Amino acid sequence: MGRRCARKSSSETSLTGSVIARFVCDLATASEITGARRRLATTRPRATQGGPITGCGIPSTDVPTPGGCDTRLVQWKVNSERSLYRDQWVDLRSADVELPDGRHLDHRLIHTSAGAGAVVVNDSGRVLLLWRHRFITDTWGYEIPIGRINPGEPPVEAAARKVERETGWRPYELSALLYVQPSAGLTTSQHHIFYANRASYVGPATDSVESEHVEWVRLDKILNLIGKGQIVSGTTVAALLMAMTRT
Repeated sequence: MGRRCARKSSSETSLTGSVIARFVCDLATASEITGARRRLATTRPRATQGGPITGCGIPSTDVPTPGGCDTRLVQWKVNSERSLYRDQWVDLRSADVELPDGRHLDHRLIHTSAGAGAVVVNDSGRVLLLWRHRFITDTWGYEIPIGRINPGEPPVEAAARKVERETGWRPYELSALLYVQPSAGLTTSQHHIFYANRASYVGPATDSVESEHVEWVRLDKILNLIGKGQIVSGTTVAALLMAMTRT
């Protein structure tokens, strides 16, 4: 930023005057940042709903970087891939990755199918969650209903299907909440998360092995549960925090 705020010594100004001067300076700096963001917004690519920014994308909360954006300085290039193991669930691959400085890595990556889930909130300010065990990490925790999208299936339909099968509740009027890449450093996994504030009970869950029980949890307890380690799934944490901005 070009603006700099001059600071006076304590002998030149009172404490009250110093605070006011600092406040005015902060307002001017904030104005410069806002202007820079608006100028940047007219030139950078935008993320589409439910998908990532590609190419030289800069998140909307960032200010311009010196020298503009040059993908050659930061983008890793995949020269080739070879399959190490593949089944109906995963495709484990070895990739020849070229770094911006010219070095090469033999990097492992996992291709997986996309998933869809939903945050369902009722009129009482409670959210529909599963209390379940994850054998891979041997941990228990609350999670939103989420699962694999079948080939050709729209994500919103997959989310509705998983909610009903895993909880016994049928959600209505699902709307897009957020798009998540839960572990972009290792897998191509993508999660499409939706939001509903209306659901009806249709019977016991048909995927009963998914959880120990289904529970309507108060939204005002979510932060406490995250802090206590009772919600540890990254996608669930992100989805619930985003949903809390809608209530």
